[in-house]
Amino acid sequence: VDYLFELKSALAVLLEKAGRTEWAAQEFDHILHAPAKQPKADPWRIKGAGRLATRRQLAALKELWTARDALGREFDIEPAKFLSTRALVPLAQALPRSVKQAMKDIPELRYRRARQHADVWQAALDRARALDDVDLPVLRRPLLPGELPPVKDWRHLNPPARRRLAAIKKVVTTHADELGIRPDLVVPPAVQRQLAWNGWPSDVEAAMADLGARPWQIALTGADLAALSQD
Repeated sequence: VDYLFELKSALAVLLEKAGRTEWAAQEFDHILHAPAKQPKADPWRIKGAGRLATRRQLAALKELWTARDALGREFDIEPAKFLSTRALVPLAQALPRSVKQAMKDIPELRYRRARQHADVWQAALDRARALDDVDLPVLRRPLLPGELPPVKDWRHLNPPARRRLAAIKKVVTTHADELGIRPDLVVPPAVQRQLAWNGWPSDVEAAMADLGARPWQIALTGADLAALSQD
């Protein structure tokens, strides 16, 4: 904390030299007024859950995640301290009859806290195994209103959108390389995806603004993206 004011001053100088002070001001204003993120409907559908081939395995993941989260809340400790997130999908996939036996194949189960709560993980797996088929979660979570499908599915669902996204990313990456910043700072990925999925609007720059792109991002890339719509 003692150095934050000095850091702020130093960064302000760097931004001024780079001609990006106004860019930063727009980003700060965007963050300040951005609506709070809504909690995920299924927070237990973690990265890697797509590897689970059956609804029963998915139920095991849900039970494991819920049990771990309950421990975290009870002891006011980060849930991953009890069982690494890396272990959840492999454990759900294996659905072992004995968690202790699964320790041979899942190293994260050997950590002290994970071992101490082996009965919790076992109970979670047993609950998943006992569920009736009608109570098992669906393999694919239904999309929320306005939510786009994963990009990996666009090949089949919307091939033109996939091609548009590739073209948009090329423009964005070119600008990012020239500026020496990350592509997601040039145009937010969500804006890129929506532009691609919706199809080229009559006014690309207005559409970018409606989707949440900042004025500096539109001024930087809007003309090039509009040119794509003419191809």
